Amino acid sequence: MLVIELPAADLRFACSGGQVNTGKGGETKMHKASFTPERIKVVFFDVNETLLDPTSSFKQAFRSVWEDFSGRLARDGDTADWQDIWTTFQAEQKALRPPGNRRDFWSEQVKRNPAALAAALKKHGFRLGDTALEGFFGKVAEAQERSPVLFPGTAKALSALSQKYRLGIISNGIQTKQTARLRAAGQIPPIREENMFFSGALGCRKPDPLIFRHALERMGVRPNQAVMVGNSWTKDVLGAVHVHMNAVWFRSGRKQKHFRRKVGNMRIDVVENMEELLALFEL
Repeated sequence: MLVIELPAADLRFACSGGQVNTGKGGETKMHKASFTPERIKVVFFDVNETLLDPTSSFKQAFRSVWEDFSGRLARDGDTADWQDIWTTFQAEQKALRPPGNRRDFWSEQVKRNPAALAAALKKHGFRLGDTALEGFFGKVAEAQERSPVLFPGTAKALSALSQKYRLGIISNGIQTKQTARLRAAGQIPPIREENMFFSGALGCRKPDPLIFRHALERMGVRPNQAVMVGNSWTKDVLGAVHVHMNAVWFRSGRKQKHFRRKVGNMRIDVVENMEELLALFEL
């Protein structure tokens, strides 16, 4: 049955704060179609690190800002190739990663950026103070907002899925900012804005069950008629499973030993790219 509808205004004060079991169960090693239009009506997506690739947009923005910065250095007789700086910066990022961290979340990388760049520049004979480093990454963030990047195959995948399924978004963040990023990346259609559900508007953040239940209610489907696709095991996968939705764990660029996991008696497909995602829907 459908969940009971709660007005958006009430949801802000009704977040359950419920805990979700984070264990990962049994695994198998074969990809095959899991979902059909007869059984599944709606496919929900997360935004950052699922539709949008922050690593690629950051690299592009870093290059743009560095080349502007290095142009000023060249006038003073100094030179530095952006690729050399980038490679050293990446190595310093990795060196600063806390030992034992199995997942290196984007938010954690951002915190290490100034220290990593300072160390990289020092190896190339440059020094920037804290204010200059802050200004550099401020410009990188601005450039990244102007030019977000979709993961390869995203536009094609959304177009193909929209022919047989309704599409939606369930994402932590502010709707105006997230939709602006999608527009800048060239991808709002075929996802209708009324089918986008953001924590900033509801006052509930994934993995809180209420943001998922609200999205299901608004889309008029039962949990078993929907699939959540996202990069976060806890926020996207377990959040969806907690309300008995299907889920797909999207792990772009990370080589997988296993293509499926289990949470209780629910099977979770794991994909590395949009092509593998389409295969789950017989597309």
